[in-house]
Amino acid sequence: MKKNSILFNLLLMLLLSSVLLWGIIWGLKVYTKHHINIPIPEVRGKTLEQTSLILSSSNLFYEVVDSVYSREAVPGTVFDVIPAPGHEVKPGRTIFVKIYSSQQRRVALPYVKDMSARQALALLRGLGFERVDQRIVSGPYINLAQGFELRNGQPLKAGDMLSIDTPIVLLVVGNVADTLPPVEGLIEDENATWTPEETPTKKAEEEPEPNEWW
Repeated sequence: MKKNSILFNLLLMLLLSSVLLWGIIWGLKVYTKHHINIPIPEVRGKTLEQTSLILSSSNLFYEVVDSVYSREAVPGTVFDVIPAPGHEVKPGRTIFVKIYSSQQRRVALPYVKDMSARQALALLRGLGFERVDQRIVSGPYINLAQGFELRNGQPLKAGDMLSIDTPIVLLVVGNVADTLPPVEGLIEDENATWTPEETPTKKAEEEPEPNEWW
């Protein structure tokens, strides 16, 4: 009788443990929604308002994480989605989107005074400025950059924030770089009076003739 009671208790404990384990597994599936997967809808090319309606209908949310500028694209439309459309996610997931901006990226003008024209142009190209002209101005050393101005003559200074598609003019003393040619051509300054004979160049002094050493 005692042995039967012990065996009954063991079987009862085993049964209760199995039921508890099954309940935990089922509860985790419900909580984590393992049985529900939602494919991310295609929203590329849509406006943010359209994107919000499409994603909310699938119980999804979105967050804008980046923007880029394109002359050909419609500002405010989605150009990329993370995860990509077609991937399956859980309900309530936040989808990250990137959109086209209505304004070009703005960059601070660098300090280029007394930098070679070639180096200054390369620096501007590296920052994204492509619409760069060069204007010859007067100065003590040829082929050195002196600063910037707009095409209308308005002066600019280092640190000014400009859209990278803004046409700017690089002021160069007496000559222009022979590489990275200006986009719109050379602009000559009427006040520049430099001639090769009048303006010194940055060269090391010539060594004296042997008969001048003593």
